[in-house]
Amino acid sequence: MTSPIHSQASNQGKTHTPVLKYMPQLDGLRAIAVLLVMVHHWLREVEWINFLPNGAIGVDMFFVLSGFLISQILLVEKQKIQQGAVSRGRVLKIFYLRRTLRIFPIYYLVIFAFVLIPAPYNKTDLADNFPWFLAYASNILYYIQQSFDGVISHLWSLAAEEQFYLIWPLAILLVPASWLRQFIWGAIGFSIGFKVILLVWGDIFWAGTELVALLTPSCFDAFGIGALLAYSRIYENGKGLVSSYSHLFALVGLAIFVGIIFIPQTVLYHTLLRTSISLIAIYLIDQASLGRLKVGNTLLMNPMMRYLGRISYGLYLLHQFVPWGYRQVHYMAAGFSASRGYDWILVPKLDNVWIAFCIHFLILLGVASLSWFCFEKPINQLKRHITY
Repeated sequence: MTSPIHSQASNQGKTHTPVLKYMPQLDGLRAIAVLLVMVHHWLREVEWINFLPNGAIGVDMFFVLSGFLISQILLVEKQKIQQGAVSRGRVLKIFYLRRTLRIFPIYYLVIFAFVLIPAPYNKTDLADNFPWFLAYASNILYYIQQSFDGVISHLWSLAAEEQFYLIWPLAILLVPASWLRQFIWGAIGFSIGFKVILLVWGDIFWAGTELVALLTPSCFDAFGIGALLAYSRIYENGKGLVSSYSHLFALVGLAIFVGIIFIPQTVLYHTLLRTSISLIAIYLIDQASLGRLKVGNTLLMNPMMRYLGRISYGLYLLHQFVPWGYRQVHYMAAGFSASRGYDWILVPKLDNVWIAFCIHFLILLGVASLSWFCFEKPINQLKRHITY
C-alpha cells in the first residue's frame, strides 16, 4: 500500500519524463476503502448496511489504486530506461527494495507474533499453514481449502497484492512501449476470462470454484483498470480514453453493478463484480487525483480522513485481530472476577454492535497509530536512501 502520487505529464509525455507528486486526496480514498472493509467485518449482523458488498468494494478500491500508483512509477521509470538514464535491472532492484521496506516488516511482525497465540476463531490455523503465509500465498491456500473464515482471512488480499508486485514490474518493463496499452487491456480480458473458466469448469482443473476471486489472476481486471489510467497520464498526457471518458466508465460499471447485485452466487456475479467496482473506482481516482470531486474533495481532504489513509495498511492488517483480542481480554477479565467473587467485570462484553464498532475502532486506531509512528514510519523513511 503505497503513498499516493500523481503524474503531471508534459505535453510530450513520450519523450519527457513526468514528475510524480503526492496527492493527499488519494489518502482520503484509502480511508474510505478501509472503513468499508471494517463495516463488512465488524457489522455482519446489520443487514441493511451490508446489503452492498462493502468488503469487496473496499478491497477492489485498494487494488485499483495499487494498479494506478504502481504502474505510474513503473511507466515513468520505463521512460528513463528508454532514454538511457537508468538500467532495467536497477529499476527492478530499487522497486523491490522499496516495496519490501513498506510491506514486509509489519506483516511479518504480525504473523510471527500471532503464530504464537492460540486462535480458536480461525478455520485456517496459522501455525499449521505457516509456510503459506510466510510466502504471501494465503490466497492460494484459501482457494484450495475453499474456506477463509477467521481473524486471518483478510490476509488473502495482501497476498494477491504482493504477487501483483512481483509480476507486474517485469511485465511493464519488458513489454515494448508500443504494445503497453494492448498488453494492459489483454491483462484485463485475461482476468475476466480466467474467472469464467474456473467458475464454469474449475472443478476439472482444481479444488473448487467458489473462492476464485481470491486468486491473483482474478484481480488483474482491477489492477489493469488502474494501470490504464496510469498509462493515459504518462503516455497520453491525460487525454487518452480512460482519462477523457472516466465518467462513462463509471456509468458502465454502475449499470453492471446494479444489474448483478441482485443475483449473487452466479457466474455473472462472480465474474463481473470486481470489474464493475473497478470501473466506478477509476472515475473516483481520476477525479480525486485532479481535485475535481467538489463536495467529495472536502471529505477526502479532511485531516482525519487523510490520516486514516496514511495508516491504512496498518488499519487493514490489524483490524480483524482487534475484536478477537478484545474477546480474549473479556474472557480473562470475567474469569478473574468470577474467581474473586466480584459482581463486576473490568472489560465488559460488547453486546451492542454499534458500541462494539466504536470501541473496536478506537482501539484499532490507537494500535495502528503506534505501529505507524513506532515501527512502520521509521522503516519507511529508509526509502529516501533508495532512489531510482
